[in-house]
Amino acid sequence: MPSIFVGTKALAGSGATVDSLGAANLKASEGAVAAFKASSGEPAVAVLGADEADLAAAAVMFAGHLPHLSDAK
Repeated sequence: MPSIFVGTKALAGSGATVDSLGAANLKASEGAVAAFKASSGEPAVAVLGADEADLAAAAVMFAGHLPHLSDAK
């Protein structure tokens, strides 16, 4: 099962940065959910937002897809 990182501060030690995930220039009302390989080599997902409201919206969107994550090919 992948590790899930919520918010930019959570990425510390993951091997990924906001820049490497393409989320460095998020504007107001924007969020991002990005899959990546963590520094451990394991699959990971980052949930990011321009502010707290955007982070919450991205998390709700991701939560709707979480039950299907294991079906990803």
